[in-house]
Amino acid sequence: MKSCSRCHAFKPLADFDHSRRSRDGRHHRCKVCDRRRDKQRRADGSLSRSIRDWKQRNPIASKAHRILRNAIKRGDIQRGPCSECGKPGAHGHHEDYSKPLVVTWLCHPCHMEHHRLERFYGHGQSIFSFIMEGQQ
Repeated sequence: MKSCSRCHAFKPLADFDHSRRSRDGRHHRCKVCDRRRDKQRRADGSLSRSIRDWKQRNPIASKAHRILRNAIKRGDIQRGPCSECGKPGAHGHHEDYSKPLVVTWLCHPCHMEHHRLERFYGHGQSIFSFIMEGQQ
């Protein structure tokens, strides 16, 4: 059982989304309150503002995403399975935004793990290169 930080009701852990940041592995708001918040953000426009602000802060990444999305819609590029685990419906991960059509296909969990390792070992690094550097 856990208390929702929004409605303060005690609910089973299954009523909370997963969260790696949380000590207990669950989000601090219950799913019902989270969905209500998402609906409110869409209605009041704050979600659109957040997306617009991200695009303004990251114009090169935004353009690369748009080019890839349009290429997929036109059929120039086929969405592939995850290069790590083979699951279908993978996301396109850009290593270099100056090459918008060169992507690695990663499912959501593998994509998040890739970015976690990038934060830990450094951009463009992997656990293998990190270990090899330590042995020299």
